[in-house]
Amino acid sequence: MTLARHYTTNALDSDLPFEDWYTALRGSLESAVGHELSTTKLTADFELRRYDTYDIEDDRAFGIAAETTMRPSATTELRGTLSLRTISDGDDFPIEDFILGTRTRKTILGGALQAGFLVGADTTLVLEGAASREFAGRTHFQLGAIEPTKLEPDRDLLRVGTTLIRTTAPYSYGGSVVAGLRRSHAVQPLPELLLSEYSAKLQAAASFSSEATISGAVGLQVLHLLNGTFTEIRPTVELAAAMPLGEKFSLRGSFRAAYDTTSTDDPLAVWVRRAEAELGYRASPTVTLALGAFDERRDNVAIGNRDTVYGLYAQTGWQANESTAVILRIDARRRLISVFDIEKRTIDAQIAVTRSL
Repeated sequence: MTLARHYTTNALDSDLPFEDWYTALRGSLESAVGHELSTTKLTADFELRRYDTYDIEDDRAFGIAAETTMRPSATTELRGTLSLRTISDGDDFPIEDFILGTRTRKTILGGALQAGFLVGADTTLVLEGAASREFAGRTHFQLGAIEPTKLEPDRDLLRVGTTLIRTTAPYSYGGSVVAGLRRSHAVQPLPELLLSEYSAKLQAAASFSSEATISGAVGLQVLHLLNGTFTEIRPTVELAAAMPLGEKFSLRGSFRAAYDTTSTDDPLAVWVRRAEAELGYRASPTVTLALGAFDERRDNVAIGNRDTVYGLYAQTGWQANESTAVILRIDARRRLISVFDIEKRTIDAQIAVTRSL
């Protein structure tokens, strides 16, 4: 369970500064039940966010999931997952100089199957399939000023893939192929959209005696609109590295470029590039400090907008005991939205207490 108290200079995430405090409470509970050939894991989690003044931005989410893992032989493992998640999303709808609060509720049902096979002494083959359905409710407006209206489409997602990995310590390498289909139901003014996605990647990772690690993947992603003329191919890249700098310091960095087809920011997809670097310092066995920077650029494929975010953050953590940790973090972000020529600057400070039972 984590209880965090935040102060932000941009509570409505707009180009106008609205300062506010908000409280975020997150928690999860997990239990495992063993069977003769399998194990079933049950999980429940929740997240609540409540603002002191601008309560139209309050958010709530609750999820439950069941996962069963079966090992019928020494070289085969099967896993099945079912999940349900409900979300109540608070937002705002600006009308000239007037800001109207909105609330949209969603329910997401999902299921997945995985099969893993040891095909050699050091080689693993994984086959997987997943499906989900997202039900988006009508958007309700503050004080009933506007009749509830359906602004977001229902979505169906299907995904199948296979991954082949070979591990010979300290290295691992392999590749994966994934195909997916997303159906966005019609909602005015948008028609029904059927978008297929294909990706193929080569990946590798290595760890060293110095505790340094490096991993990466490179490949191609293809998007194709089945009921339209849109087709686009882009490279996908993932890089991550971490290394100690003496006994006290550490350095890590990452870069990712890929399509985000689950985002609701665009009817089709968002092309995302994000780079991040962090310098860490362990002041004592229980106190850590970190200073980081990131640069994220999101291109909306259909809308034609580029959303650019630059940021710096500083964080200190204190492990009070085995089950309790305290974190203090400050983020400063600058966001540019090209299609509306809007610039947003935000400072967010939080103090969080995390407790494990």
